[in-house]
Amino acid sequence: MVLGVAPLSAIRLPAVEFVRAAADAGFGQVGLRPLTVQETDGYCPTGVDAPDFDTLRGVLAETGMKVLDIEVCSATPALRREDWLGALGLGQALGARFLNIVGDDPDPDSLVRTVNAICADAREHGIVPILEPVAFRPLNDFDRAVRIARDAGCRVELDVLHFQRTGASLQTVRDDPAMFPVVQLCDGPARLDPADPELRELAGSDDPHDVAIAEVRDRRLLPGEGGIPIPELLAALPDSEISVEIPHGPRQAARGDHAHLADLYRSASAYLSSLTPAH
Repeated sequence: MVLGVAPLSAIRLPAVEFVRAAADAGFGQVGLRPLTVQETDGYCPTGVDAPDFDTLRGVLAETGMKVLDIEVCSATPALRREDWLGALGLGQALGARFLNIVGDDPDPDSLVRTVNAICADAREHGIVPILEPVAFRPLNDFDRAVRIARDAGCRVELDVLHFQRTGASLQTVRDDPAMFPVVQLCDGPARLDPADPELRELAGSDDPHDVAIAEVRDRRLLPGEGGIPIPELLAALPDSEISVEIPHGPRQAARGDHAHLADLYRSASAYLSSLTPAH
């Protein structure tokens, strides 16, 4: 299988460097983040007219790297159509298959309207939107995400850490595996300890919400290092694309982002090879 890697795995690298590093590591496809989440996100062209777009397209062609998805489209009332149109235009030009959407709108009706509008435009660009339930965002329920996706005509992304932290049921996946075309692979403890001193220090807070964010963004584990039932999840989703998403500050500081990506490829490949032949 062609293994992908998500930008959060080395989020400070500019997109052009990230693509080269991912290709050198052995990955065959990448996610790109033209819609930034934090100021420390590495630069990525925001559209086909943006600086470095031609350079990015050239590096993709040179390395043979494919673009799996474009992220992160934060669905809120403040989100402008021009923002997601720019991301869709970039994705279409680079051959992206999916657009990642996270639900940041606490108003259920407003969220559905935004998702429906994005989906209508995505169809015109040949891109499939995928909703990502996130443990610490308003859309944090996999069953609800599936219902929204069915009505809107899109799909759902399964990040294994968020799946575990939201208490989602494996039966949700088994009931409709085609609903989950992309799995973001990592590991973590079976349960998050809100009193974990390392995470509290990283978060700069003892608020469980902040601790949860710190784990997701900076302390994900390699597959097999934690307690998430990854084999069962992957067995239920034999046809899903797999994208490795494992940011880990201390490891990246010790190894550097390029070596970290190589470590992720070797570890994920070995882990998947140890499972059933389907993966």
